[in-house]
Amino acid sequence: MSVRKTTMKSLAEDLGVSRSAVSFVLNGEAAKRRIPPETAQRILARAKELNFRPDFFAQALNTRKTGAVGLVFPDVHEAFMSEMLRGIDQVFARNDAVMMLSSSRLDRNQEARNLETLIHRGIDGLIIVPCADFRGHPSTAIPLTQQFEAVNLPVVMVDRIPDGWQGDSVVQDDFAAARQVVSRLVAKGCRRVACVTFDLCASSLDSRVAGYVTALSEAGLEPDQRLVIRLHRVDSGSSDLELALRSLLAQPTDRRPDGWFITTAGLALRTRELLQILSGPGPLPAMARFGSDSRYQGSLMYGVAQPHQLMGQRAAELLFQRLEGGAGPAENLVLLSHVQTEVSFA
Repeated sequence: MSVRKTTMKSLAEDLGVSRSAVSFVLNGEAAKRRIPPETAQRILARAKELNFRPDFFAQALNTRKTGAVGLVFPDVHEAFMSEMLRGIDQVFARNDAVMMLSSSRLDRNQEARNLETLIHRGIDGLIIVPCADFRGHPSTAIPLTQQFEAVNLPVVMVDRIPDGWQGDSVVQDDFAAARQVVSRLVAKGCRRVACVTFDLCASSLDSRVAGYVTALSEAGLEPDQRLVIRLHRVDSGSSDLELALRSLLAQPTDRRPDGWFITTAGLALRTRELLQILSGPGPLPAMARFGSDSRYQGSLMYGVAQPHQLMGQRAAELLFQRLEGGAGPAENLVLLSHVQTEVSFA
């Protein structure tokens, strides 16, 4: 004699309640759907007794939700991405959500393919740190904002905002942090502060360079574009940074940089390493960067401690707010960074 398989319908018939009541309770929506507590308790107790769990695919068809949220990052192995994931994961755990993480590997065409795949698989929402093209070298990928025009999907942009985006976003105040940390260099006596950055179409980097220019102007120093190094490759094996540094260091003493501002953490460490090699013995000029030191090793640079974990947390909270029916105008959350104001360069 075969044993009848338990379904939501059979469970509802067994308890004398509607199938929708069973569905709401097992999906954690009893209070939201105003199911009486005693009824909800009866349903949960009977489901536990029968070791019953709803069929995932049937549940997804009924609720039009999979419980999965997509994440697309340029490089999941970067330290700040890991910190961001830590904040996101905390919120996912509270919401019993599944994370579908993919890396675009700094390639906008790969980013477009990842997004297409995630949307096809039925994600409920998306958190994305968008890729950026190098200036003068646009990719053939469709603009990111156009990919979402025909998709009814909650999306939160993090760290940077692509051109034309009018939706939710969570960023840090890159301009204010850059302005403050460069002002520290000026206060230390630097008058020819060089800037090293990637020449990417990224709102975050643009804001950092703008903060650098503003800090110099406010100090009565004329920003000199000859002191700005804009790199066109994200490649540790490239010689472009070394060549640019050699060119600046070959200038007469009164035209060489006496301070350095670098817009990203990894690039700052590489710049310092090359300067130590190219400059020979003796202390280096004062340096400032985005990024912060570890507990056990100092970089001898002014740093901007970025709120990456908090950015991830706020982005996930904003996304789940939308998933729970939170309507309203788009939110652009701007988080403050902590700028290190004391450092020994000895």
